[in-house]
Amino acid sequence: MKKLLTFIFAASLCTNVFSQKSITVAKPITPITVDGYFDEYSWNVNKNIKNQINVETTECGNVLPGVKGNNRAKFGLLWDITHLYVGARVYDSQLAAEDKVNIFLSMDNDRTSNCPGNWPKAYDMNTYQFMFDPTTNTVMSPQGAEIAVAKFATRKVNGGYLLEAALLWEELDFFLGSSQTLPGRKIGFDIGVWDADAEGIRTSELMWNQCCANRNWTEATNFGTIKLSSKLAVREADEEEAVTNMTDATENEMSMTVYPNPNKGNFTVNVANGQGELKISNLLGEVVQKQTLDQVNSSVKVAGLTSGIYILEVNNGAKVSTQKIVVE
Repeated sequence: MKKLLTFIFAASLCTNVFSQKSITVAKPITPITVDGYFDEYSWNVNKNIKNQINVETTECGNVLPGVKGNNRAKFGLLWDITHLYVGARVYDSQLAAEDKVNIFLSMDNDRTSNCPGNWPKAYDMNTYQFMFDPTTNTVMSPQGAEIAVAKFATRKVNGGYLLEAALLWEELDFFLGSSQTLPGRKIGFDIGVWDADAEGIRTSELMWNQCCANRNWTEATNFGTIKLSSKLAVREADEEEAVTNMTDATENEMSMTVYPNPNKGNFTVNVANGQGELKISNLLGEVVQKQTLDQVNSSVKVAGLTSGIYILEVNNGAKVSTQKIVVE
């Protein structure tokens, strides 16, 4: 009886461990420019990363005794014939060392495990982890697979940071060969966000698929699944970050404020030096208006625009600032 109960308990654990989320990944309508803005029409960075991970015990909930993270995060995915694109938006009021975005991939979608015993399963040659650091704008892979990251951008913003990355199929599939069919393909995937305190000590971790103790760094058992679709992605209506005013804080950016936002097509643009060229584009990248700014507070009137989201850019020749605006 004791052995039977042990088996039932272990099987229950396996059921939890193998619980997998699954999402379909579409193709972008227009080419993706990896710059950390998510300006392209096809980006939907709106899938929640919210499983609270305990990095010290096997219990769900707290990470350190009495400590929980102060961040929240969302992500999105796209793909084309050469790249897998990953976008993440992290809302974190206190950016510090050890704040990182972790991307996990099992290219052959291998779920092999000795469950219920002998954890963990070591990574095989088709499984990767990529660690993106917004404080240093660097990427590291414990498997030495950094070459698979064709390009990425981490962008500090007021209230958090953004990550946009393009991963090369050719490098990710190096050990599988070049005969992999992309549409319809299933890949093991998970994404996590580390949160650290002011001293740079990691206090919590959020994951998309995995729950409880963090095992993703040694095994693919707890990954979710993504399936590549041949359909084209479209902008989803419910996208919280599209109406969030997060002004870029990098050195190459000028200070800019747009108000009111949302608006009816009439608004004021405040820029630091009062000069620059303004350009407004729709989410397909089509320019709908240009205007020269010659004062700190410039009035802008845009006629004939349908309700929706637009990209406003101001360039003074030395610095540039971009912000999403909503026309009602």
